[in-house]
Amino acid sequence: MSNLLNYKYEIFPTKPQKAQLYRILRESKYQWNKAVTIRKKLKSALVSGQIEYVINTCLSAENEKSYTQAQRVNAIQKKYPDMAFEKATACYKVKNIIDNVLGELSTEKLFDVKSLIDELKAKHQEEVSKRKEAIANKIERRKLPKLTVFWQLIRAINKCAGDTAKAYMDKSFESPKGMSVSTVRFNISGSANSHRWNRVVQPSKEQRAYGAIGEPNYKKRCDGFSYQIQKIKISDIFRKKQHNNGHQIFINPIHKGNRWIDAAYHGPIPEGSKIKQMTINERAGHFFAVLSCEVPDRAWMIASMQAGWWAGIDPGASTALTIAFHNAETSETRQAAINYQFLEKSLAQLEKLQQCIAKKQGPRRKRTEDEINKELAQFSKKQSIQKLPEQERSKIITKKRENLEKKMIRQDASNSWKKFSRQVGEFNYRIANKRLDVLHKISRSLIEGCDVVGIGHWEPERQVSYRKDRKTLTKQVKAGVAGAKERLNALEEEKSKQGPKGVKKARRGGRDRSIATLRRMVDEKAKRAGTVVYTDIDEAGSTMTCSNCGAKTGPTGKENLSVREWTCAKCDVHHQRDLNSGFNILKKTEKEYAAAQAAASGETPGRIATRTMTHGTTVQSGRNAGFRVRGSSERGGSLSKKDWDSKNALPDLWQGEVPKAFKSLIRMGIVHSLTMQDNAKNCPESPP
Repeated sequence: MSNLLNYKYEIFPTKPQKAQLYRILRESKYQWNKAVTIRKKLKSALVSGQIEYVINTCLSAENEKSYTQAQRVNAIQKKYPDMAFEKATACYKVKNIIDNVLGELSTEKLFDVKSLIDELKAKHQEEVSKRKEAIANKIERRKLPKLTVFWQLIRAINKCAGDTAKAYMDKSFESPKGMSVSTVRFNISGSANSHRWNRVVQPSKEQRAYGAIGEPNYKKRCDGFSYQIQKIKISDIFRKKQHNNGHQIFINPIHKGNRWIDAAYHGPIPEGSKIKQMTINERAGHFFAVLSCEVPDRAWMIASMQAGWWAGIDPGASTALTIAFHNAETSETRQAAINYQFLEKSLAQLEKLQQCIAKKQGPRRKRTEDEINKELAQFSKKQSIQKLPEQERSKIITKKRENLEKKMIRQDASNSWKKFSRQVGEFNYRIANKRLDVLHKISRSLIEGCDVVGIGHWEPERQVSYRKDRKTLTKQVKAGVAGAKERLNALEEEKSKQGPKGVKKARRGGRDRSIATLRRMVDEKAKRAGTVVYTDIDEAGSTMTCSNCGAKTGPTGKENLSVREWTCAKCDVHHQRDLNSGFNILKKTEKEYAAAQAAASGETPGRIATRTMTHGTTVQSGRNAGFRVRGSSERGGSLSKKDWDSKNALPDLWQGEVPKAFKSLIRMGIVHSLTMQDNAKNCPESPP
């Protein structure tokens, strides 16, 4: 595996350069939407049984592709060494579409496409009938017969859609001199290098676990494009401006003469690196160039302190993260609380901006009652409507009224609305940058300072269930359930109210913590440092289980959320809810590590994994066991320069030097010890 790292630099294009970049972004969006349209059309044809049409379309797309590339030519010659190249190419195209669903086929049979289509139809119908029979017999879903022909043709459709859209764009849009349009959009074609398209149409198990279903959607806008860079030195990409006043970066896809764009070259790329790909991203009017580089080991590896610390992370309710630390060598315990305090200030300002924009004239609005009645009067005067019976006519007019009430009127937005809209976009962009910076620092400090890290498997629930409830109530109304119509009207009325603040805040409070992103970052950095990481530790029973004696005497997870502290009835130890969960997750992490160690070596679990953790979890001893930043508030506010310069200002967490990223988090007031104020702050109320 190559050592790939991304280096991100902000670029500052001039007005003509920005216009050209936006043009490429628009064309990339057109190509993506074209690929989605072709895929939907072919998939619907396959579902309806038109296998012949699907195969012929995929073959025509294969015929349009160029087979002069060295890798493709070598593959064809290796597959059919004794055959003429033209015939071998034709066999290779057919083989790409049907793969091995019909077993190993002779070369003579590959030329008879009609008989192959008949065999595929027969096998497909046989598989469908077997599956229907299994469903009728109520067999488990995972044990149902597989549809091999269907899914092989879906893979062929995915490739065909990407390649056809790419060929269409190359013919439809003229390229500036010296620019290859197909090279710029390689990520949206159906080729092997089209990572973006392949990730959407063929998601991995991890992506499916987070809700990816393999169905691409249309894009309203495109926020980036990529192109490959081969055998180019770093000096050919960056150069200094005249009078040594800043740097410029070379962007190949735009017109010749405008390719050097001003850039903030804040971090140099290590010597000996190879640039593989460049991606241009746009967000809220800001442009960035991301260079994917293959770097040497010295730049890719992260130096771990190997101080013996283990960490159990509990995504909590009153705090963003609660981390329980245990030193396997000295049996010391520590604790840390992480709160995204920058979000509290930012979200309050964002709410004010959104209130301002709600009062301005936007690009859409609902129809007034007079406008609805006027359109209904014109609609009912049509001869086709007048000819209908009265009952059917009233039914159609009622349906028309419902559509008019839902459908918005497009209008020109006011200048004030556009101004506040730009401000909201800019503010969201800054919040996202702050969140990403904090997540990078948290993951970096954990990987540098800990040998083993365990993260509880928790995701905030989606607390806005309007669509689900509306769908259920609509079915009940059609079925004639008593009272369903009134409940549906009440739900629609509640939805139309301005600003469901309570529900929206509750949902955003969990989503803004970005636990899934933190898991991914910790996992990626762990590979570079050699740290053992468990990102999906089971949290079942971690709240109610006493981390001292193991008795289940605490509050349950979903009930009594307002109970933030409790005393174990068996061992009489007072616990803080989130901290107790953190130590329980840490114990489960040690068990998993011990089991993996024993399975790898064939021996009993080692000393580190079976060590018993003893820690005082009362409020007072918890503060002492944790760390406290001097010169700051009880909740860990900002440090003064005098306190920061003193050695006592640093937490005595890891033996030796504290990770640099952790120092930044303390300075920002993100990391502090868990205190009484944290328990009371943003404490959720118990459910009724």
